[in-house]
Order: sequence, then C-alpha cells, then structure tokens
Amino acid sequence: MVFAMSPTVVSVSPATRLLDITMTGPTRFVTGALFVVFAAALWGCWSIVFKNAEASSSVPLPASRETAVVFIVMFVTMSPLALASRRRATLLASSSSSSSSAPLSQRTSRDWALLLVLGVTDAANALCFFQAMQLTTVAIAVLCHYMAPVIVATLSPSILGEPRRASTFVALALAVPGLALLLQPWGESAHGDVVGALLALASAAFYAANVFIGKKLFSRFTTIEVATWPKLTSMPVLVISAVVISGGMAVEWRPLVWLIVGGVVCGALPGILFNAGLRRLQAGQASVLALMEPVVAVAVGVLWWHEHFGRVAALGATLVLVGAVVIARAGNRGDAQPPGDLKPAFS
Repeated sequence: MVFAMSPTVVSVSPATRLLDITMTGPTRFVTGALFVVFAAALWGCWSIVFKNAEASSSVPLPASRETAVVFIVMFVTMSPLALASRRRATLLASSSSSSSSAPLSQRTSRDWALLLVLGVTDAANALCFFQAMQLTTVAIAVLCHYMAPVIVATLSPSILGEPRRASTFVALALAVPGLALLLQPWGESAHGDVVGALLALASAAFYAANVFIGKKLFSRFTTIEVATWPKLTSMPVLVISAVVISGGMAVEWRPLVWLIVGGVVCGALPGILFNAGLRRLQAGQASVLALMEPVVAVAVGVLWWHEHFGRVAALGATLVLVGAVVIARAGNRGDAQPPGDLKPAFS
C-alpha cells in the first residue's frame, strides 16, 4: 500500500481501492461475493497443508499444535497490513467530509473488548473443528460444522436486524441437503462419532458468533484489523491448549515450512478476503457463499489425493453450487444492504 496525502487527496494503490468499502449497488455485492468465494476456495485447500506437514514429520503432529502455529503465522503476517490499513483509514477520514469514506476512528474499551472476545470464539471454532476431525470422520465433522449458515440465517434477523429473505432460505434448502450428499456421513463409521459431531456443531456455533461479532466491529475497525487483532487472544488460547493437549509446541523444520506457507496462503489471505466480503454482504449471504469451501475440499481430495468421487457426491456438489448461485442472483438484483443500514449486533 502506498500513501500520499495532500489537503484534499489521498492516493492509494489499485489493490487498496479494491478492498475499499465505498462502492455501492451491484458492484459492491459482486465484489463481496467474489471475495467470499475465493476465501472459501483457499480454506478448502487446508488438507494440502496439514497432510503434507504431518507426512513430513517424523513424529505425530497433533491438530492442536498445528492450529497454534498457523494462528501465530497469520498474526505475524497480517499485523503490518492491519497497521497500514488503520493509517489509510485515518488519512481518508481527515481528507474527506463524508463519514462513509472510512471506518469510524473512535474506538471505545467496549469495542476492543468485543474484538478480543472474537479472538476467543475464533480459537474455539478452530479447536472444536479440528478436534472433531480427530474423533470422527471428516465427513461427519465437516457436515456438522457447516450447519453454521443455518444458525446465521436463522439468527441474523434478530441479532443484526437483517430482513428475512426468501433467497437465503431457498439457498439453504438446496445447500444443506447438497452437503449431505456431497459428504455422505452415513457411508463411514468411526469411534467417537457422537462426541465428534457435538464438537463440530459447537464449532458451527462459534463460527456463527464470529460472523455476528465481525459485523458489529466493522463500524469501528478496518477489514484487516478485524481479521488480525482478535488473534491477540486466539494465540494464547491455542498455545495453552496445545501444551495441555499435546505436551508442547515443538515442530520439526519440514512440517513447519508447510504450516508457515499454509498460514499465509490458506489462513491470512482468505481471512482478509472473507472479512472484506462480509463487509459488503449480509451475514446470511456470506455464510451460504462460504459453503464453497467443502466443495473445493472435496475437489482437492479427488484431484490431489485421488479420493473416490461418485455420482451422489457430484449431485451434492451441484446443489451447493446452485444454492450459491441463488444467493448471487438475489444480491445482484440489489437485495444486499450496505452494512451501515443494519442494526448493530449486541447493542
């Protein structure tokens, strides 16, 4: 990012303008939808990172330790960007009389406290989900985790003041059965299925909390700040959990390289993109579009790990994609509201 300020002009790079929130109408929605879909696609590539890290380690590599390392990498990567984004927001605010040109500069202790709470819910989301994957099948864990859009779509009218939209529930009616067909949890059995499913459902609840809290914080913090500063509480929670669960944080250098690359490409980048998209979309819309993640995860399994992908799974993937198209078409007709028109969460 490049900053140059005159009494009336702030010059920024094209990439910075792309992350700006001032665009309106269909362009705003399409950009937000692309951000969310791209972020979900990158999240769907996590198996490449973790499986290669585990394969390159001479000793077992617990999920709790991997998660802690990845969050540390994400924080180190995004902190300079968060500081730069705040500087840019301050410059924009001082050079424009429009209050919508940048996030508000005044942050109270309550705002910071909510930001740190977001870090705890984000850490809990990650811990519950990856622990669920260790206790039960990946299919059951992912399917239960992706009940999050149902939670968001159900609660966002009362928490965020978003209108109830038929398009969201039509998309969910397609996407949830599609996920069931795509992941086929009935096709496998494993020990700890009940506990694993409950942990994955808990991760879905924490994920929904992330969406609601993030919506609230967008009026006080920049997109990258919302993705970065919560890790000030996420990291201690995850490090303590890694020490308690796996006995330490030691990671050999080969798997460490994989985790560092994953933390940047599959962690930091999609985290920033998803928050940029969420700023432009309604919470329910963003969460349904994020269902692209398991579609990509299955595609990675087929193309990278040569896993079987039958006709039933293909039908499920198609239903998920159709659900995403329903959301995209609704937003392109102008159904999406700018965040400024929404009732603040937890007010």
